This record gives sequence, C-alpha cells and structure tokens, in this order.
Amino acid sequence: MGVALAAPASAADGRVYVYEHINYGGRVCSTEGNVSDYASFCGHDMVSSAWNNGYNSGNRDVIFYEHPNYRGRGTCLKNGQRWARMLPGWNDVVSSHRWSICS
Repeated sequence: MGVALAAPASAADGRVYVYEHINYGGRVCSTEGNVSDYASFCGHDMVSSAWNNGYNSGNRDVIFYEHPNYRGRGTCLKNGQRWARMLPGWNDVVSSHRWSICS
C-alpha cells in the first residue's frame, strides 16, 4: 500500500490510486499489482474516487469488481482516466481489482 498526496499529478507511475472520498479526498491507497481482496489492501467498500496512472502498455486498464477474488459486477477504469466520483452504483462498492485491457 502506498500513500499519495492530494489530487492526481500527471506523470505515469504504473499505479492505480483509490480514494476514500469523492474528489480524491480522504485516505488513499495505491498499487502496481492486482488486488484480490481489498480487506487486506485498503478496506472493503471504501472507494469513492479513483485514478489509473498506469503505463500505456500491456495490461493498462483496471477492472474494479464488487466482490473479492474478481467476482461480481465489474467496471473498467481506462488508462489515464480519473473518476472524481465513482460511476453510478459503484460508490463504496469495490472489493477487488485487476489490471487488464478493456475493449
């Protein structure tokens, strides 16, 4: 788990950042890898905003899942994309994520 400061910067660092509150506020967690269970990463159901600051190569997009172990509904945060608010129905729902390529 890493700690970021305030709102997203611009240089790609290969990480996805998830924030406790909308507009990139509150506690923040970041990682370069897949996370099968947010309980040991940042806590279940705490994500209210997110930023994909991954590299533009390989598995560059992030799929968030509503349950641990990449189960349940999924939604894709494309490379370089920032959500100041999670999409409708996704606030405080994320329990796992993995890097992939979304169509």
